[in-house]
Amino acid sequence: MINQQDNISASPSLTSNNNHQRPISTPDDRPTTVNIPSQISQNSNRPVVAPISSQQHKDTKYIMVADIASAKIFANIMHCICSDKKKEDAWVICEIMEEGIKFYIQDKSIQGVASMKRDIFQNYIYNGAAHAKYSFEINVQILIQCLILYGANSSQGTIVKLCYPGVENTLSLLLGEERVVTDCNIKIRHGAEPLDFEFKGSEETCKIVLKSEVMTDALSEIDWLAKTMEIGVEMDVQEQGEDQVAITLPKGKLFFKTVDNVIGSMDIIIPSTNEGVCSFEVNHTQMSVFKLSHIQQALKALPHSDRVCIRMNEQGLLQWQFMVRATEPITYVDYTMLPIDAELEDTDSTF
Repeated sequence: MINQQDNISASPSLTSNNNHQRPISTPDDRPTTVNIPSQISQNSNRPVVAPISSQQHKDTKYIMVADIASAKIFANIMHCICSDKKKEDAWVICEIMEEGIKFYIQDKSIQGVASMKRDIFQNYIYNGAAHAKYSFEINVQILIQCLILYGANSSQGTIVKLCYPGVENTLSLLLGEERVVTDCNIKIRHGAEPLDFEFKGSEETCKIVLKSEVMTDALSEIDWLAKTMEIGVEMDVQEQGEDQVAITLPKGKLFFKTVDNVIGSMDIIIPSTNEGVCSFEVNHTQMSVFKLSHIQQALKALPHSDRVCIRMNEQGLLQWQFMVRATEPITYVDYTMLPIDAELEDTDSTF
């Protein structure tokens, strides 16, 4: 059972097969009603999200109302940006806009972004100002706890209605599974604005797309007690013709190397000829050193993805882009990180 000490309040209720209406409190304390999503599809026995009309949305003064048919998918996306911090410190930035919702986890030298476009929701109503962005911080561990309230295995059939009234301290979730509906109110707070790492501000030097299982197998032998990891790409060069002119072929390798671990240095190489490599575009050989703790944070998205794209630019910035499994349209989680030699001075990483 979830208590108020975890910054949420949950109240389950039973509904009939017909849409049930229940009062909620609006910012001006006037009672109104919303449709609770309790309708069951006769074809699949799967709950169907009952859309809220534009007039209802206007009456309740919600800035955003969003319906998603699977709490499990939502929870998987949130797992991608969840850190190993203590529960009371697991805050992420939520940014609501007309195009959808973004969640940020960041430090001065790393940023993770989970982008949920409006098309991933069965119903997305935005009533904010045009081109405006509404941002606040929310505890991602508590959000996940709400999303799997009925159990991690059963959350596939749990529907979610996400409501942001624009007030300063509450984000509302309605969870529905069969005839049970639970109303969760999660405390939010003002926080920092998302950072801009400007990855596109420098020329891209490599872009490699791999199947996620290849990356999982390759990194399974890494000694995670090390502090740093070298990541880079090398081009294969073949000499051709009597004049021995070097011609760079679209072949090479992606490599990972740890040197400060307990058992000595370790090299992991993924050649471009590997069957799990979907795309290999490299301009020249390049290598940078990154904090292993930052790599570990980014790889939290790996178990929930089908493919991963690794990119680097001329300044040495590294970006991981994970294609989240079973999302339509495709949802991506991006991690961008600075190499150690480019990190800001006096930076105490929280990862």
